[in-house]
Amino acid sequence: MVSIRSLALVFNTLSVFLAIAVIVINVTDIPDTGNEEIPFTYGFLVLGALTILVCLFGFVGVLKGHICTTWTYAIMQLVLLIAMIALMTVFKMHHTKKTPPEEILNQAIISQKEGGDAMDEYQERFQCCGINGAGDYAGFVLPKSCADTNLNTWNSGCLQKMKTEAEEDLEAPQFIGWALMVVQMASFVCSTIMGVKLNNSARRARY
Repeated sequence: MVSIRSLALVFNTLSVFLAIAVIVINVTDIPDTGNEEIPFTYGFLVLGALTILVCLFGFVGVLKGHICTTWTYAIMQLVLLIAMIALMTVFKMHHTKKTPPEEILNQAIISQKEGGDAMDEYQERFQCCGINGAGDYAGFVLPKSCADTNLNTWNSGCLQKMKTEAEEDLEAPQFIGWALMVVQMASFVCSTIMGVKLNNSARRARY
């Protein structure tokens, strides 16, 4: 039968790997992160680094069977779990409140038709034309950004590509973040049970 100590070691190890994944994902995303997203990126980096340090501390408590170290580790895991839940919740709310892609592109194409170049950024980036296609420019001259270097017009619109990128940008961080929270919760439960058992063993030894 698998012991609580073995489970604690397994979940502790998983926490380390997931924390490393959180750090790697956020570090690689820094160049493409906007000013509004930077606080969240640094928040995840700090929590990832703290999780690794706490887990290293936890290995000592689990392997040595120290009562004080085990309980300290359990409390720190609980604090990190609460902090991660709070950060993930605020992160999700922030993205929910962001201006929808439809509204961004509608404003950009109006500006483009009035002689501006607001759509160029999106059309060059996503290799697309208009919101839903080149037909959005009916009655207007197609911008140069609607075509490739061979002057072939992009067939697809920018809206779907913009939505897809937004979903992909959230998918990996959210999956790793929620996975880390589940493992942190399991680590907290295992270390708490282990702490109770160590307390009981110490109490029995005194009699």
